[in-house]
Amino acid sequence: MPAFRDVKVAFLLVIALQSYPIFAQSPITADLVTDRSYISPGQEIRLVVEISNPVDSGITIERLSGSGYGLNLANQNRHYAEFTASTQCSQGLCPVDPAKGFPIRPGTSAQFYFNTLRVNAATPVGLLIRVSDIRLKLTSSEQRNINDVHLQRDFVAIVSPGGQGDSAYINAQLTANPKAGSANINATLTLHYPDTVTAGNHIEVTGTISNHGSEPITSHFILGSLQHLGNHVSSYRQIFCQFKCLYNGQFPLLHGDTIDVLFRQFYYESAFLFSGNLQIKGPHAIVRDRLNRTAYVYADDININVTHSGGVSSPATYPPMPEREPLTLTTSLDPSPRTVVYDPNTRKRWIPLPESQGMSFAQVLAQTNKGGRFEGYSIASSEEVKTLL
Repeated sequence: MPAFRDVKVAFLLVIALQSYPIFAQSPITADLVTDRSYISPGQEIRLVVEISNPVDSGITIERLSGSGYGLNLANQNRHYAEFTASTQCSQGLCPVDPAKGFPIRPGTSAQFYFNTLRVNAATPVGLLIRVSDIRLKLTSSEQRNINDVHLQRDFVAIVSPGGQGDSAYINAQLTANPKAGSANINATLTLHYPDTVTAGNHIEVTGTISNHGSEPITSHFILGSLQHLGNHVSSYRQIFCQFKCLYNGQFPLLHGDTIDVLFRQFYYESAFLFSGNLQIKGPHAIVRDRLNRTAYVYADDININVTHSGGVSSPATYPPMPEREPLTLTTSLDPSPRTVVYDPNTRKRWIPLPESQGMSFAQVLAQTNKGGRFEGYSIASSEEVKTLL
């Protein structure tokens, strides 16, 4: 639930700019070898998928990192069928031809055994089972996530005696996946941070997501990274943005639109001050297109030099915690009478969290506009929330 305050102040200090360009490339595709089948009660069918990597993709597919799907059965029928992954292959996909598996280089393709559909012996004849929107999460040889690949077709199985039935009837079942393919998002993530800091100082990394393509970016999912390196990794406590992550823009992002993000905050907590460095590999934003398909927008790696005078490690000293006056409940008349939490330490007024119970971030934000329930207030930043602690 969002927290509120009565004064909104924001600033951005841009010290270093890093970006990772996106270039137009043919997309990686995947499909089922067989998309329809009859199945008898008590039988199982193992699906086979083919992954095709076009010659101009510029990507080598190193491995499978995950998958997803929908099993379209009414609740009362769900116990009849299960769709399970193989445990025989370390990467989750077993190559049909052991000589043609991962890695899949540009200009090549490979077939893999995927999940197995099982129906129990009590499954009623005529039950139609659809495995919809099968999607693969693939990783490149640089260990970066590739935009999720949605298979071209769904899989349809119809339960029948002996696994036999009318071919015209099953061929009439539509299997085209409306989400087939992958998100065609052309965007950049530019990060802003100091390239050098003094040991003991905190660090804030902000950024800007820019849409350079014709495909709208409908939402932001999360801000992540792949690996943390350097002798100062354990010196900092990293705060991943979970509250007010976006500002100066709104979704959807159309061509030419931008939005600012709070990527990461680093708080120095080591007992010693010393020189070194901090490196964050593969910083990225996970976004979605209008079909709700996931794409990954990478920035250049974060590299920060941490300096300490003399070059010799020394004990860190932190100022004592200031004395705080207790929070109080009071009645505010501005802009309308209501019960608020008053913080005498910052002189800010806060709307109690139960008033936004069950509301989404977007709903709460809309109510801060003129005429809304929370008019005159704004959603607090993570730094402002910390002043309450």
